[in-house]
Amino acid sequence: MKLFLSIALQIAALLASLASLQVEAQSGQQSDAVPIATYCPNIDEVLASRSFSESFMRAAIRARAVAGDAAVTFTVTRDNKTIDIAAREASHPAFADAAIATVRQLKCDSGGQELHLKIPLAFKLESPSTQLSDPDDIQTDDFPRVIPLIAELRTEQKRFALKSGEGLKISNLKVLAFDVHGKFLGRLRQSDRDAQPRNVLVFRNADIVQATQPGAGYIEMSAPQWSKYGSGRVKPTVRIEVNVVD
Repeated sequence: MKLFLSIALQIAALLASLASLQVEAQSGQQSDAVPIATYCPNIDEVLASRSFSESFMRAAIRARAVAGDAAVTFTVTRDNKTIDIAAREASHPAFADAAIATVRQLKCDSGGQELHLKIPLAFKLESPSTQLSDPDDIQTDDFPRVIPLIAELRTEQKRFALKSGEGLKISNLKVLAFDVHGKFLGRLRQSDRDAQPRNVLVFRNADIVQATQPGAGYIEMSAPQWSKYGSGRVKPTVRIEVNVVD
């Protein structure tokens, strides 16, 4: 008997949720969808505890592979051993490795017969409350080392045009840090922020600046925790010009 298992796997904040599986006999007759836990009862435990290595996350980010898939085949023997695990298809090697690692944790019951299984896994990397880290990001725990080295901040875009009522998400702006020799130190996801004048630009929350009426304004971003790590030097700041129109 040959079973084909179809799972939709979505990773949110590095966890996964299960959709369904399809069972197909060798004769080609297809049965109704049944929960995968019928065959692999520890699936909920595996998905609830699943986390992915830093190497997997960085490989996916570098390839900008925020979504992809991998199909894994494996065999469950008569004595319930999972063997011959292999990725047959994958949109990126990072997803193949993650899919294989997931299958290795499954404990399946073959019902006393040898089962040949195929599981297509669809991945989507998301984080509802935080943005996905980039390999160049300066991590918070690295601030004590990096912040004192910052001599200059730059942005890829130095000016914006907004219509009245439109908002700008600050965390989408790339703030790049450089040392006194012009060496790139990394990207600052966190920064101290200000917007002026208040009658043109206002903060709706910590990350959104909204244009309120026509006029010229600017957004300033500076190195975070400078009073703690900046050694008394002038605080590095970068300014982005904003022109608000009707």
